[in-house]
Amino acid sequence: MRITDKMSARNYMKNLNSLSTTLNTLNTKVSTGRSFLKSSEDAAAAIRAYNIRTQISKNEMYQENIAYAQSSLTDSESSLNQINQIAQEASTKILSAKNTTKSLTERTIIANELSHLQAELLSTLNSSSSDVYYFGGTNIDTEPFTVVDGKLNYNGAVLDNVAEGSATEKALLSDSRYLDIGLNVAFDATTGEIDKSTVFS
Repeated sequence: MRITDKMSARNYMKNLNSLSTTLNTLNTKVSTGRSFLKSSEDAAAAIRAYNIRTQISKNEMYQENIAYAQSSLTDSESSLNQINQIAQEASTKILSAKNTTKSLTERTIIANELSHLQAELLSTLNSSSSDVYYFGGTNIDTEPFTVVDGKLNYNGAVLDNVAEGSATEKALLSDSRYLDIGLNVAFDATTGEIDKSTVFS
């Protein structure tokens, strides 16, 4: 068989185009860091890569949720420390006011200071971040603590009037706030309650 110049040129161009395509594919793989560009090129590796990316995405979500939970706990702890300091300061002032040597003017000053401490305490009890109240239990949207007619209310319940063993007391004691840290929140099929092993309380 006689090989003409035209056939040689065609084969040369065909091989050149094939090499150019291969080179372009390799350059793309190097620049993207991917061993294949289409899942059809290596189905088994594509499935493995997809599973790895899914796991990485879940891990990133876990890290974000844990960071949020950690931040919430740190802020809550800071607020609790502040509440403790306010309570100690109020206790000291009350004991001082009980001293029989204190004049009416001195007791009035202490009463005003206690009033300011009360306002500070109420503000601290209603601590929030990103419009989420730390100490409101399931109520995270509105201020949980209010003073109405001189009485402390928590989520609408007057705390002075809560009878021992009452439905209100049980509701207050069982009220919790849960944080999803990425364990896929699950619910009990029969009771509808949260599976506590899948959340952080």
